[in-house]
Formats: sequence, C-alpha cells, structure tokens
Amino acid sequence: MKLEAFAPGMYPRSEALVQATRDLDRGRTTQADVDGQVESDLEELIGVQQAAGLDLLSDGMLRWQDHFRPLLEAAEGLETGALTRFLDTNTFYRALLVEGEPRLGEPVPAPDLPPGRWLATLPAPLALSRATGGRASAQALAANVLAPQIEADAAAGCALVVLSDPFLAREGGIDEAVTGLRELPTGVPIVLQLPFGDAAGVLDALVDAPVAAVGVDFYATALEAVPEDYPKEIAAAERAVAANCK
Repeated sequence: MKLEAFAPGMYPRSEALVQATRDLDRGRTTQADVDGQVESDLEELIGVQQAAGLDLLSDGMLRWQDHFRPLLEAAEGLETGALTRFLDTNTFYRALLVEGEPRLGEPVPAPDLPPGRWLATLPAPLALSRATGGRASAQALAANVLAPQIEADAAAGCALVVLSDPFLAREGGIDEAVTGLRELPTGVPIVLQLPFGDAAGVLDALVDAPVAAVGVDFYATALEAVPEDYPKEIAAAERAVAANCK
C-alpha cells in the first residue's frame, strides 16, 4: 500500500455547532437545525481539505461526541457510562458499560462523501475494550461491533479505515490488540494509529498484524526508533481531540 495524503480523526466543532448542540439539549432548538449546522461545518471542512490537496477526505467525526459514540449508542449490550478522563489530557469520554453481549445493531451511517475518496476513523478493538474497563474483549468487540461497521463503510465507498488506539503504546496489550485486529475484514486497507504514546516498544510486534500501515506519534516516538527497513508503511499519527463535548 502506498499511503496518500489524509488527515483522519476528530476535528473540533465550530462554536456555532457547539452552541447548537447545547441548545438542543436544553430544548431551545431542533434536531433539524443541528443537522443543518453540521452540514455547514462539514462543507467548510471538506473545502479546507481539498484546498490542501489531500487525497482522501475525512468527515472530521463532527457527529461524534467522543471516540466511542455513536458506536456505543448503535450497539446492543453497551450503555453510556460515567465521564472518564482521556489519558492525562483535559478532555473526557463516556465509559462503555457492558450490559450484555456487545453487538452492533444498525451501523453508524456513512458520511455523504464521494465514493472512493473518503476515509473512516474508528476506535481500534483494544481501545474499545479499554473503554469498557476490560469487561468486553478486543476480539469480541472487533468481531461483533467493528467488523460490521467496517463492512458497511466499505459498501458505502470508504477507501481507508484508520483505527485509533491511544492506549496500546502507553499501556501495552499487544497480544490482545493483534487478536482483535485479526477479526476485522480485509476488503479495505487499515491503518492502526498510535497517538499519545511511544510506539518503539510495539513496532516489532505489529509486523505481522493485519494492517497496511502503522501511525506513529513522532512527538512521543524518536524517529530513530523506526527501523529503516520496517516492512509496513509508516504514517504520522496526529494527537486527535478526545471529545467534542461532554
């Protein structure tokens, strides 16, 4: 796989969209008004990416409150838990409460972007498992939640899937991480993104993982830690925002 130029992850919402979602929570506006503001933000975001010459377009996860919703809300057996601090940052996500066997119901709808020109950003299997406090395994979450979502995205014209795992490089769990990745479909190339951690300790173990590329956080990882003959493509992993709102 030859990597193209792209910028995955969660983009900050505009002040107008933040205000619209707050007003919706307080009953001061309608879902239609919020949807209209999302479309306006998305149009501006796509324009910026096109002006920058990016090959693949991201929807910025503008409808995602954090890295796990709305997957959490679309899955059976999972419920919204308490606000949880995202690593050592000043952002938060809703923990995933396991109330049964996690299984995706209706996949999260694909963005309205040109087929073959867009990418999807999703949590990696291990990251989902960590968000449940380990009460659901990466393997089960990959097979029953992420795999059907990736298949739906592929059918809608997704050209690349970026799986974000901010925990692996910091906290370990490489065997569980790779076991989970092996449950995912292979019809669309997958990039495993490792933000917020030094990837040096896991790069060798990811050589045989079923991913086309590894995203490395070069703020936390020395360039010299990446072998010159590393057999997979290397992408620069950005430090994505953990949450758009609480």
